[in-house]
Amino acid sequence: MTSKFTVADCVVLAAVLIVSALIGVYFAWKSRRSTNNREFLVGNRRLQLFPVTMSMMASFLSAIALLGIPAENYVHSFQYIVCISGIVISIVLAAHVFLPVFYDMEMVSVNQYLEKRFKSPFLRKLTSVLTILQTILYMGIVLYGPSLALGSVTGLPMWLSIVLNGTVCAFYTAMGGIKAVVWTDVVQMLLMITGFLMVIIKGSIMAGGLESVFRTAKEAGILVLFDFSMDFHKTFTFWSVFIGGGMHWIMGFCTSQAIVQRYCGLPNKSSARQALYMNIVGVSFTVALSCISGLVLFAAYRHCDPVKASVIRKYDELMPHFVAENLNYMPGLSGLFVAAVYSGSLSTMSSGYNSMAALTWEDFIESKLHLSPAAVVWTTKGIAAAYGLLAIAIAFLASYLSSVLRASYVLTGTTGGGIAALFFVGVISPWCGKKVALLSLFLGMGISGWISIGSIVYPKQPTVARTSLEGCTFNYTLSSATESWYPTEGLRKLYHIGYPWIPAISFFTTLAAGMLIPLFQGTKNVEPVDPLLLTPVVRNLYTRCRQEKTSSDKNRKQSQQLKCKSVMNMQPSRNLITTNRMLAK
Repeated sequence: MTSKFTVADCVVLAAVLIVSALIGVYFAWKSRRSTNNREFLVGNRRLQLFPVTMSMMASFLSAIALLGIPAENYVHSFQYIVCISGIVISIVLAAHVFLPVFYDMEMVSVNQYLEKRFKSPFLRKLTSVLTILQTILYMGIVLYGPSLALGSVTGLPMWLSIVLNGTVCAFYTAMGGIKAVVWTDVVQMLLMITGFLMVIIKGSIMAGGLESVFRTAKEAGILVLFDFSMDFHKTFTFWSVFIGGGMHWIMGFCTSQAIVQRYCGLPNKSSARQALYMNIVGVSFTVALSCISGLVLFAAYRHCDPVKASVIRKYDELMPHFVAENLNYMPGLSGLFVAAVYSGSLSTMSSGYNSMAALTWEDFIESKLHLSPAAVVWTTKGIAAAYGLLAIAIAFLASYLSSVLRASYVLTGTTGGGIAALFFVGVISPWCGKKVALLSLFLGMGISGWISIGSIVYPKQPTVARTSLEGCTFNYTLSSATESWYPTEGLRKLYHIGYPWIPAISFFTTLAAGMLIPLFQGTKNVEPVDPLLLTPVVRNLYTRCRQEKTSSDKNRKQSQQLKCKSVMNMQPSRNLITTNRMLAK
């Protein structure tokens, strides 16, 4: 691909990075006299509704949404759009099951709930370690995405792009804290939507209208909405997207540190619930744009697939390739798109750095170090910056991934599914104790991790896009498959299930074990649970049952006492009768 990054493009990209950095500097200067670490991490419940809402949206819709989802729709089908139903369900659960519990706890680390609920500091530290490992690896994947985009459009070395993007994000996150993160997310979310609209509008014009785009997709058989096939090896079916994709969103909205940290930073529960419900519209709209972008790319390259023609290496490069090829006539547009992809990466990474800093300080360091308030703030800033540097190192490894969307599902699903299920067990099952909780978590992660490793060691045959090269008007080199794969037979049938099922396996295995094992063990000797740690509906039932049990025990005790008194009263009468009989004799 021959494309030049003009001066105007450089100016647009530089402006986005500079604005992001300046926002961090502004909030660092504004809070320069503050020595409150909670203000740095969660905003002391003085965050505003609009930026928090936009920040929650941006935290989910990273560069993976701009690169990975369109690519998967291009190769597989439009079926991924069904995940919008999972978005709705997950937000309703977050607003009515988890928010009433988490908001009243006034916690910084979401895993503090697990310690209180299961009376296990070890469980809290374990889940924090797993969350940090999962998040830092995921940050590397997210950082790799925009670096791929910039390399495809400008030809700049990928290492330079990774270092530039990662350094800017680490700088403003460490300097400005949660307030800088949420306000930069506002700018970045708007840029991401702009990037989608650029591709959709231009691609629709080239295809003869959006109707023509959908018609082309339908003719090729990828405009699928209700594929009710029970083939678990197929990547996208209605069930894999609805269930597996739904678990992905539940992990995010209900129990992730980044999201809970944001809505708990709002002034009251009403605002927090409002922010969640506004995300139904915002996230669903953006995911829809991402899926439609995949169809637009298919219409543009149906008869001249750039991957098959060896123009680009991966389908994750389709979006930047399209922009460089069709929008480079107008100076600044390529730079605007690259800025959009950068924004997707920056928003997710800044959320990750901030949340990991919160977990690290609250769960591991605070109890061991006795520092002054000012030193605590600077230590937390240093932790956030350190995670930024670590993500840069990990991003260099992400170039070996065949699909960024697949990698994100497998990575977050294995650990995140089990941890999310543990939170569900905690709020709805008062009879589950810490031993069962740990066993359930290991069981869920163990099974899903085993399948994930098997899918890496024994990869299945990759799906071939329903495209051709018959419309290419240039000399090309036919792409040859370089990845080895194994036939789907024997035990490999389990390893070759569609990757959206990974989080579902981890989640439901942990949930089932946490709910059923206590029932087989019996619930009579279970330790009482603080009702405030249960979701409102379960809390009311549990409190009523406890009151009835207490009342029943009290009545039983009183009854036993009355029987004892009665026996004691009857004893003298019996003695008197015996004495009279003896005298009579």
